[in-house]
Amino acid sequence: MHDLVGDLALWASGDTYFRLDDKVDGKCSPKTRNSSYISGKFDGVTKFEKAFSEAKSLRTFLPLSISHGHENYLTCKVTFEKLPKLECLRVLSLNGYQISLLPESIGHLKHLRYLDLSHTLITSLPESTTTLYNLQTLILENCSHLKALPAKLKNLAKLRHLNNSCVPSLGGMPPQLSQLTNLQTLSNFVVGKGNVSRVGEIGPLSLRWTLCLKRLENVTNVEDATRANLLSKQGLDALQLEWSGTDGKESEVLDVLKPHINLKELIIKGYNGLEFPTWIQHPLFSEMILVVLENCKKCRFLPALGQLHSLKQLFIKGMSSVESVGPEFYGKAEGLPFPVLETLEFKNMEDWKEWFPWEMEFSLA
Repeated sequence: MHDLVGDLALWASGDTYFRLDDKVDGKCSPKTRNSSYISGKFDGVTKFEKAFSEAKSLRTFLPLSISHGHENYLTCKVTFEKLPKLECLRVLSLNGYQISLLPESIGHLKHLRYLDLSHTLITSLPESTTTLYNLQTLILENCSHLKALPAKLKNLAKLRHLNNSCVPSLGGMPPQLSQLTNLQTLSNFVVGKGNVSRVGEIGPLSLRWTLCLKRLENVTNVEDATRANLLSKQGLDALQLEWSGTDGKESEVLDVLKPHINLKELIIKGYNGLEFPTWIQHPLFSEMILVVLENCKKCRFLPALGQLHSLKQLFIKGMSSVESVGPEFYGKAEGLPFPVLETLEFKNMEDWKEWFPWEMEFSLA
């Protein structure tokens, strides 16, 4: 039935859609707008040369993978010679290909709206990428070799979605990201050293869904953290705050990174302050369902998370200075602490010696 529906859709689309199939000899017509194909282990130029020879108005170049976890290769003759000539492209995906370079001529694709380079080996993006003034979505997920984003990324005024999650080599963000006023999703903001990639740049942005602030040890000015203005970002569902070192200002920085009370998930990693700010335990976070505290090694006491009455999942890991868990953990709010808690996990609590139960027993839901 699935194949029948697919064939029917192909028939209905006529010449405007072309599906490249290794088993069928065919090619795009001048009317073709959208195309897709199953990516192979080695995709050479002959696979595309005839098929796209007349595709002057092609808008979509979309590989589909049927084998996850396998390495797929695409000849550089396609990326450097064929693709830059498809100047009507709106959607370009090279997802999963073992490519390490993109040509500067990618800047010729002035109509491009969607660019997916996830799971590739690129180390940098051509500066010409910042001349793709119609680009709305840029996906760089799992580009494990990517070290920097283009310095003039601020020029992509129509950019709405930037996915740079799982990019461990990224050393910082380009300057003046605050000019990307249409940006709605930014998976990771990596704070760089010096004054180049300051966390305050996200202040004017109306970010939604999820946000991770990494390398917060590089925030040396608490006022800059205040300008991040997380309190105003009502659309954020999940927030992750990460430190990879220490600078002595962690407590002040975390205190001013207070999110909006609509937040549903909070993850704090590597925080080296002696205690948590009071906002973390505030009952006004009525929608908070998940909290993770990981490797906050200097905190001796846990915050009063029992006051978060919607909390369902709580993970506390690597808090090696905590010796006792008692009343401070349950809080002073009226009623039963942790009324809907489903999962509670303690892990790698090296100095933990005592657990004082609440005055009345509470049980996991």
